[in-house]
Amino acid sequence: MSALVAKRTELKDALTAAGYFAFSTVPEIAQPPMVYVAPAEPYISLEGAAFGGVIVHHQIVVVAGPGVNEQRADELDGLVEGVLFVIADLVGLFEVGRPGSIELSGQAYIAVAITTQTEIQLEAS
Repeated sequence: MSALVAKRTELKDALTAAGYFAFSTVPEIAQPPMVYVAPAEPYISLEGAAFGGVIVHHQIVVVAGPGVNEQRADELDGLVEGVLFVIADLVGLFEVGRPGSIELSGQAYIAVAITTQTEIQLEAS
């Protein structure tokens, strides 16, 4: 398993073990509340990395259940706190964006992206 796959899998598996519906590839049926671990922009950079390392960036998208009311906003805040607790020891830095709305299968959900960066060592193939 490559170092990139290992880091993405580590994040997804830790979130799944903590009880979240977490995935790193888009499922056929997306059923919020859920957490999606995906590459961020830029995916890989050298800036700030030690010799021989790279910085890998992930975006963890946290989506609350159906609806856009205050109860869902409170749910999203709880989900974000829980996700941050799970990933705190797995990433170097993280930043939580501003919540917004996302549409899945014609239904509106509130969501927020957590951008992470972690230094890893790439492996020669």
